[in-house]
Amino acid sequence: MSKDVKVTYELHPKQYDAYHFTKKYGATICGKRSGKTFVGALWVGKQINDSATPVKGLIIAPTYKILDQAALDTLFGVFPEWKQYYKQQQRVIELPRGDVIYCRSAEEPNSIEGLTLNFIWSDEAGQMKRDIWRIMRARVSTTKGQIFITTSPYTMNWCYHDLYKPWKDGLDPDVDVFMWKTEENPVFKNDAENMRFLEQERRRLSPEEYAREYDGLFTHLQGLIWDIPEQQVLGDSPMLQRIMQFPDRVIGGIDWGFHNASAVSIAFIKDATYYIVDEWKEKGKTTPEIIAEAKRFQKLYNVAVWFPDPAEPDRIEEMKRAGLHVGSTNKDVPLGLSYVSSLIREQRLFVHERCKEFLDEASQYVFEKNADEKENRESPVKFNDHICDSVRYLCMGYRPLEPRVNRGPIIVPKANVVTALLNRKAMQQRQSITIKRSAE
Repeated sequence: MSKDVKVTYELHPKQYDAYHFTKKYGATICGKRSGKTFVGALWVGKQINDSATPVKGLIIAPTYKILDQAALDTLFGVFPEWKQYYKQQQRVIELPRGDVIYCRSAEEPNSIEGLTLNFIWSDEAGQMKRDIWRIMRARVSTTKGQIFITTSPYTMNWCYHDLYKPWKDGLDPDVDVFMWKTEENPVFKNDAENMRFLEQERRRLSPEEYAREYDGLFTHLQGLIWDIPEQQVLGDSPMLQRIMQFPDRVIGGIDWGFHNASAVSIAFIKDATYYIVDEWKEKGKTTPEIIAEAKRFQKLYNVAVWFPDPAEPDRIEEMKRAGLHVGSTNKDVPLGLSYVSSLIREQRLFVHERCKEFLDEASQYVFEKNADEKENRESPVKFNDHICDSVRYLCMGYRPLEPRVNRGPIIVPKANVVTALLNRKAMQQRQSITIKRSAE
């Protein structure tokens, strides 16, 4: 007969707070080797031990390699008795009481569709695409379960826009974020060799890279094709409302897809400046379904002209037969990348903060590198770039006259109101916890 044993772990204060988070979504966004995965494993055990009845949970990582070598390796280090209940082929842990923990990779997001879960631990979520965040939230919605994210801030992607920024601005009461540096992990702090390693990394990396990798701070990637400054990401404001009420023109861009995602973006043009205000992106959509989305946007925003990818003439003809006005665009990739870059530099391209897919894609949009590690400035990495393509098509399709005077910087204060037109929105000592484990 098995006998419960108790094991005590010492946590530093920020780990302790993260372990005990009470809101719907908790995120530890920290440097590498900061002890965040360890807290995630402890938290999974807390979900099991704190429940009087069997529960169902999910552990998900960007790849099965990260799942096996980081998340599960740490979990079985903390709860070694659970390893015997892990069915590797089915990727599920079935505990004797009836608790079930599914173990999945975000490479296959559909593998978690249909699951009803009491909790989710998402390790290294910053490497995952945005759609997994939507799917995870749906999986715990009926049970009012919690999602715990442990990650480093790889880019200013959905983790930044959907978790960190709303938490920092006090706009989402369901989110709590916990951040600490690698050097705050007692394993590093109390070891001279580890601290020497951090000093070497500080010298080797740029300040931005070091801040991202070891201080756990969000910074822009180096070498971004389109580096959109924070002041060019707009919230709802009277100024933007006026632009959307009285634009010079409203245009749309379309990137066709099916197995890859299809994408639609909408821009309001005013005084030779582009305001990207809405978007849509989904996989597995047929041409009639994409056209239906375009017609929905046309009705919502009175789109004057569409600029789809010209490489699909049959689909373009189908658009025309559906009554949509189609313009021609230039598909030259280097020229398009350069033109949009110039718009950003000249503060002639702004993005509404609701366009999270575009901001997510742009935060990772970089050039391919040759064998000598030099950028191939004619070829962006073809990864998660469909909204970027649709924006490039609309910008190259409609190029208003250049402004004749230097207007100077435009700083637009964000407002927390939603208009009818814009209806889319450490202490030194450590603390201890005691966990219950079953003896092997």
